[in-house]
Amino acid sequence: AWAEIGPALPGGICLDAEGAIWSSSPFTNETIRVFEGGRVGERIQTDQMSIACALGGPDGKTLFLLTAPTTDPEKCRANPASKIEITQVEVGSGGSP
Repeated sequence: AWAEIGPALPGGICLDAEGAIWSSSPFTNETIRVFEGGRVGERIQTDQMSIACALGGPDGKTLFLLTAPTTDPEKCRANPASKIEITQVEVGSGGSP
């Protein structure tokens, strides 16, 4: 195991330039920055489930978060409340996701 992050459960992930991983955590409504061994460097709370994340933008320091009220496809179609949220972070992308 690279890292134990309970009670968070990993969803989509991306790597930053310091070797840390940003991981969405759908069931705790957050995206966390995790270092090898499990130390959490940052937490970004969201108002709904955090499903996926990616670093991008001109300098690689824009963190894109895909959030949704549920992961159930039928419920998502009936209530289209999914969002792409963005925030700036200090450490940019580590290259390929």
